[in-house]
Amino acid sequence: MRSLLLALALVSSHGAPDETRPGRHPVDGPDVDVRVQIQDRAVRFQIIMNLAYVDEIVDTPREDDYSIKPSEHEGIRETLFEFLRESNSISIDGVKVTPIDKGFVVDEGDMDMLPLFPREMEKALVRVQMSMEYPCKSPPSRVSITWGEFPDNPVLETPGNKPKIEIQAHLIAKGIDAIVPLTIDEPEYTWHDTGESVEDRFLAVPEPPKKNPFQLSLVTGGLVLLVFLVTVVVLGTGLTAARRPRLAKRAAQVSILLVVTLPIAFVSRNVWVVDIPNPFDSTASLPTNEQAATIFTPLHSNIYRAFDYVEESEIYDALARSVKGNLLDDLYNQVYRSLIMHEEGGAVSRVKAVRPVSTVVESVGMLPTHGDRPGFQVLAKWQVDGVVRHWNHAHYRTNEYEARYTVVQEDVGWRIADHQVLGQKRIDEGEDVPTDINPGKDK
Repeated sequence: MRSLLLALALVSSHGAPDETRPGRHPVDGPDVDVRVQIQDRAVRFQIIMNLAYVDEIVDTPREDDYSIKPSEHEGIRETLFEFLRESNSISIDGVKVTPIDKGFVVDEGDMDMLPLFPREMEKALVRVQMSMEYPCKSPPSRVSITWGEFPDNPVLETPGNKPKIEIQAHLIAKGIDAIVPLTIDEPEYTWHDTGESVEDRFLAVPEPPKKNPFQLSLVTGGLVLLVFLVTVVVLGTGLTAARRPRLAKRAAQVSILLVVTLPIAFVSRNVWVVDIPNPFDSTASLPTNEQAATIFTPLHSNIYRAFDYVEESEIYDALARSVKGNLLDDLYNQVYRSLIMHEEGGAVSRVKAVRPVSTVVESVGMLPTHGDRPGFQVLAKWQVDGVVRHWNHAHYRTNEYEARYTVVQEDVGWRIADHQVLGQKRIDEGEDVPTDINPGKDK
């Protein structure tokens, strides 16, 4: 049966177009996809290996050389974890850290693609995923990664030349992603904390316009209050029947107090001045069309910046800066789905840039459906540049979207309160990204 499949594979692949020939996602040979996340309390590794790579680095006796049976999972897991723990070295702030086994998954692969892999057959498609965690007590300032094993790469082998597999690890730290090359000649890479954080890359959103306040000097206000209290006390006691004859004398005392304090209050009118809300101003301050567009652009861009975070709770907290609570789930799911590359097996695209195409403010005014608060409606068109990395390569994807948004002035600032997606389309060809660039750095 296997010989028949191999014959079919050779026939089928002979006339395959370039974009579907072996060598893509993964290659027809040993292949590994290394992903590293540096977080505040741990450095996490996700290592995805096809079975051909597994057989190059460890000996895992199996009933069938081309598959892994469920009963064999635990033994292979222990063997791989032990090998990776001993072969690779991770130091956090100069201290070598022992990893924790955080997960093991076997993916049987898509056997419909078998004809594209005549060399390794199922071994190229069956994948093993190891998740490892290197814990730390505080946010790392320096992480050194040393990869210990580089087996031969038969795909690139020529007579007299047996090159080693080179690893293009995908590293994410503080929302910035980069390609980390690891080779037999240079197996070590050290990441340094530059002090920049995801927080630093959020755009500032203009604050809602404020009502015209009263301006009052604390000195002047204090003197006026003092005079008022003294006047009430002095004249109030003078109005009693027993002391009515002294009323004129007390009125004179109040007059003297006024003569002394009023000039002081006038001179100090610009000392310790504070703004006091005007309770008599019932008019709402509305932005102009130009101001509304200036408010919307960073508000909208920050939705995508939120996905620089890794943990779902952090993404939600960041989204809450731009979106009202009742819209959080909807926008989270919508943006996340837009970043998933279904044609690449569900790989998640990292946002490289959000580029406004057009922003048309359709209306500005009080919004009856949102508690008669000030707000505006925008018709927006924008493009999102993303980059996805897997199986030792990366490529761009650009999508264009159009939607109508409602923005409302909340107590905490401007927030997107409603939206309606009008259209979306892909506008690129998914061309490959050179491996010597780090798209995450020019967001």
